[in-house]
Amino acid sequence: MDNKQLAAAWASRRPGKYKSGNGTMIVEDGCLYSYGKHHLVGVIVNNLAIINLSKVSHTTGRHCSLARQAAAAAGLRVVGVHNLTSMHRGPGFSAAAADALQTAIRAANERRSKARSEKVRDELLAEADRLIRDYGIAEKALASAA
Repeated sequence: MDNKQLAAAWASRRPGKYKSGNGTMIVEDGCLYSYGKHHLVGVIVNNLAIINLSKVSHTTGRHCSLARQAAAAAGLRVVGVHNLTSMHRGPGFSAAAADALQTAIRAANERRSKARSEKVRDELLAEADRLIRDYGIAEKALASAA
């Protein structure tokens, strides 16, 4: 399977361990990797695809782009975070997933405050509200992220 197909299989949560025909992308234990386990491209937690935003190489950037596209096509909420590989190796990855959501909400709030039109502000606020509702982030946690 090519890289695009592999990303789609990962996003659809196909079980097992597999890699692309050219060997540059690997899926193992539900995690998508670029060029081996040293660079985590993405992981799925519930209905949330957390994609690595850290820049490593052009090809790995392309792998992250394929992961984002596949996750969106599979109907998953997509959030990008920096240093996903080190977060995933650390203790309490579900806490890291919550942090990723808080970062996304903070970014939406910042963009909302800078938005020039009321319509854009309303759309960004609605997106943040959906994140809170869909993933149950407590208002306390949201307040600390703002």
